Amino acid sequence: MAKVDFLQEGESIIMEGNANMKQALGITKGGKLYLTNQRLVFKAGKLNFGSKLDEIPLGDIAMTGNKLDIFLPTPNMIKVTTKGGKTYQFIVTGKQKAEWKEKIENLVNRN
Repeated sequence: MAKVDFLQEGESIIMEGNANMKQALGITKGGKLYLTNQRLVFKAGKLNFGSKLDEIPLGDIAMTGNKLDIFLPTPNMIKVTTKGGKTYQFIVTGKQKAEWKEKIENLVNRN
């Protein structure tokens, strides 16, 4: 695992992998997606515009699901919706999509 500087006290990484985060108008930014025992965190690469660290506390996640976007068609997209109605979309490595969804859902159901 890569060295990370965003972990909080008592927080540990459960899963990490390369990912893209979809933004407005089908634009994506590349980086890494981390699932910790407390949050889902997207850390953008250095060359990306906008926020460099996006985080969703596990207690705020209402559901996860598949997403097929007509502007950015990819079967590897995971949609995460918060209890407040905000939606995040992440494109992950295809072989890891099911694992990401399962681990996120398991941790959310525990909280």
